[in-house]
Amino acid sequence: MKRSADKRIQMTKRLLAQELVRSASQRDLKEISVRELCENAGVSRVTFYKYYKSIDELLAETARNAMADVSPKGRTADQMEQMIRHVLLNKSLYLLLIEKGYYGESIRDYLRESVSQNAADPQKSEVLTAQLQYAVSGICGLLQYCLQEEPDLSVRQLTDIILRFQKSWQQDVQKQAVSDIMCE
Repeated sequence: MKRSADKRIQMTKRLLAQELVRSASQRDLKEISVRELCENAGVSRVTFYKYYKSIDELLAETARNAMADVSPKGRTADQMEQMIRHVLLNKSLYLLLIEKGYYGESIRDYLRESVSQNAADPQKSEVLTAQLQYAVSGICGLLQYCLQEEPDLSVRQLTDIILRFQKSWQQDVQKQAVSDIMCE
């Protein structure tokens, strides 16, 4: 019986998340009420409030689940390509997550970790902090452009662009770190 209840909970949460993404793709998140969300998802408001305090809390959980699917951490180029494919296939969800800043947070954490492994700490230098923000904006902007405009790029081409951008950024950060050390 417990397993059946867990599946129902997961299904209910999935229905709410899907309806949130669908509704947010049509209008501003602030215009979506819990009542309307629940009616469209076929879920009672009592059930909604059993799991969430607000639509923002539902969005945060939806973002955590989605970002776990696309974390670039430790991925090979082929795995990155699969991740990009997943993002492109879930256009409305990832546009919402980019717009609300969740995707940027994930990319920022990943990039910060990737350079801290190489002894450069973006929080020690204003220049490195600015470079980090530039990289996050660049990657998120590129993905947003591709999701909205659907340019004639293959998934492989888009993956290669992102990986080259990331590599170039990491090299710039390493040069800046060496420069900072030399100036001390």
